[in-house]
Amino acid sequence: MALKATLPDYMIPDDLITVRLYLLTPNGKVDKKALAGQQTQLAESIHLYIAPRTDVEKLLLISWSESW
Repeated sequence: MALKATLPDYMIPDDLITVRLYLLTPNGKVDKKALAGQQTQLAESIHLYIAPRTDVEKLLLISWSESW
């Protein structure tokens, strides 16, 4: 994982998960109780890649790939 090269060990997550839908509270915040009940998948198990769609996403991709 590229994060290991730039972050201290305590800041690296153990697992990354994908969530299809973030349920919100009436205040517009993520509903953590509802989130805990959803079925999730580990991100690495589905090999998810979404190509950059905007100019900002393309700039970020270029910037991050140069630093790795």
